[in-house]
Amino acid sequence: MKNITLAIAVLALLAGCKKNDGGKHKDSDLISLNASTRRAAEATIFNLQDNGFVVWATANGVTGWYDDIAGIEHIYTSGTWDFATPKPWPTDAGQYPVHFYALYPPATPAAALPGALPGEQSIAVDFTVASTAASQVDLLGARSTANIKPADGNLAIEFEHLLSKVDFGLRLGIGFSASVQGLTVNNVGNRGTYTLLAAAPSWTTPPATYTTTYTYYGTIYPAGQNSGKTAPLANTTYDPQPDGTSPTPFYDELSVPKASEAHLMLMPQVKASQQWGGGSAPAGVPTTESFVSLVYRLRQSGHDLIGFEHASSHPAFDGSALQAGGYPSNSPLFVKVGYPFDLNWVLGKGYIYNIDLTGGDGMTGGYLIDQNYYDDKGNRTDLVVGDTDGDGDGDGGQIPDPIIDGDNIHLIPIVGDWEEGEGGDLN
Repeated sequence: MKNITLAIAVLALLAGCKKNDGGKHKDSDLISLNASTRRAAEATIFNLQDNGFVVWATANGVTGWYDDIAGIEHIYTSGTWDFATPKPWPTDAGQYPVHFYALYPPATPAAALPGALPGEQSIAVDFTVASTAASQVDLLGARSTANIKPADGNLAIEFEHLLSKVDFGLRLGIGFSASVQGLTVNNVGNRGTYTLLAAAPSWTTPPATYTTTYTYYGTIYPAGQNSGKTAPLANTTYDPQPDGTSPTPFYDELSVPKASEAHLMLMPQVKASQQWGGGSAPAGVPTTESFVSLVYRLRQSGHDLIGFEHASSHPAFDGSALQAGGYPSNSPLFVKVGYPFDLNWVLGKGYIYNIDLTGGDGMTGGYLIDQNYYDDKGNRTDLVVGDTDGDGDGDGGQIPDPIIDGDNIHLIPIVGDWEEGEGGDLN
């Protein structure tokens, strides 16, 4: 009996150093892995080797799934790939072509459902993106067809990313430094249904509402949960690149066990947003439009530009509730801003959004979405942005110009074919 064997060619992963990690059975009719992979923090050939993947198969003229291959595991053991229970290639030429469909990780919730007509099959994946980056997975799908039995019994099957990868960077001018407390992506969809067996597989049934928030870095507490915190939050300082124009990626700066925890793997989707205009965003956090929120402070040549390195520099700190609550005078104050954007994430694409803080008339410091400063624990304070005379109101005309400058405040997306590992030039 000849065995069905799938040699994995995971050519859909990020570019990097190529790696061949193949092993061969002594019997050439059995598995021979000669996979060329491209190094990626998200999913590699080694992840598939460690965990396996699930496979469905159909054959011409065969009712139902071929040889009961319906969501069963294909595993890597002792240097070889094989089904947990070996499966035969058809011996009848009339049963070709044979089509294979695969998903990774193997625990992906998928239903092999009968189609509308007898003998038709369907593979539908109802998928919800996990709420934190650390728990998100790089969902992969693959399809391959054998028109005849391969001579050595091995069939390459190429995986592609089924989600969209989203990352961020900061572009700082010479003499600037930014300290970031948190960055989130707000009001995006988190669920979809992917039909793997369709002639043109794609995500369908997009969510009716876009209300999910994903944390990319640090912590930003939702409205109503931003008081009473006692533990200081992240306060990472970012400096400019030597040329003063190239961005610094957030994910290169994070102190995490593995880089993959810094990438967001999000649901492909399209949603046009309202571009905020005329100064500040609507009062409070917008509830309907997609936007990125950033809690940060900015210094230029050692002087406070946005936020304060020391709370005592705020003219109303003395006598404030913040001071009365025991907040150290030499602790920082942050502002909370937002960047609206047109959401258009495509399956398998990697996106890098660069937040431009280069200085000058083009500085895009973000739209102010809260009139009050935040302390180093993420608590909303009673100190007002733009209060230059200590009277507790922010109409003194000194709200930092980058925050309310209404000309072309935007994020700069750079899109590349994630399959080819070209996330785009960050310049």
